[in-house]
Amino acid sequence: MSDRIHGSEKKVISIAILVSAAHLFILAAAALFYGLTVPDCLEGVKPFTEGSLSQKTDRHYELHMVARMWNFDPAEVVLPVGARVDIFVSSLDVTHGFHITGTNLNLAAVPGAVNYGRVVFGKPGVYPIVCNEYCGIAHHGMYGTIRIVENLTAGYLPAKKDKVPEVASNEPPLVTQGRKLYHEKGCIACHSLDGSQVVGPTFKGIYGRLSYFTDGTSIKADEAYIQESILFPQKKIVKGFESVLMPSFPVTPEEVQGLVEFIKSVK
Repeated sequence: MSDRIHGSEKKVISIAILVSAAHLFILAAAALFYGLTVPDCLEGVKPFTEGSLSQKTDRHYELHMVARMWNFDPAEVVLPVGARVDIFVSSLDVTHGFHITGTNLNLAAVPGAVNYGRVVFGKPGVYPIVCNEYCGIAHHGMYGTIRIVENLTAGYLPAKKDKVPEVASNEPPLVTQGRKLYHEKGCIACHSLDGSQVVGPTFKGIYGRLSYFTDGTSIKADEAYIQESILFPQKKIVKGFESVLMPSFPVTPEEVQGLVEFIKSVK
């Protein structure tokens, strides 16, 4: 058997080496000239439930961004030109995308985890934030904004427009806690309180009512059933909502009890 390499094989090997070298050059150039970095998934960092912006030093900021169905918190951030921003991203419900248009930052917002990336905004302008990971029926309308302006000494967050409605002072504490979680955990995106059917069944009057499932069985919606639906949402699928894939949420036993009491109160 001859040890000589055929001419066609030499061409294939040469092309493979050139293509590999070109890829390495592109990666090196992106890292050196365009600041390309690999996003970090931070271990041991507890996910947060509210967005925030803090200033560390001159033009150095830390932004905590929360994704939920179907918005970003904070929805708008205003920063000065030259701001160097450490961005930490988490999700309250399902996996969302987090891409700042006009930059090289593209992160995944994952429930129970925190991802990190850094961006330097060298030019004034509006930088839209978009979700580029399909996350449900209103995915197309999930966006935020980072505005970079000149003559600004410090960054700030505009006042929130959507606040949790105030409740009566005599409302039981567990119900109030559950009402807050209804907004924070993204339940509001799929379950109405007024009887209207959106993505999932309405919470209005659900407690004590018969629920019918796709396997032909039914059960009275008591506390045990509501708890099970929160912790194991795919165990019993309500008839008429076969195509809805409700995710499991990271909740504590105290939070589950609060949600149960709130749902019981929605008459």
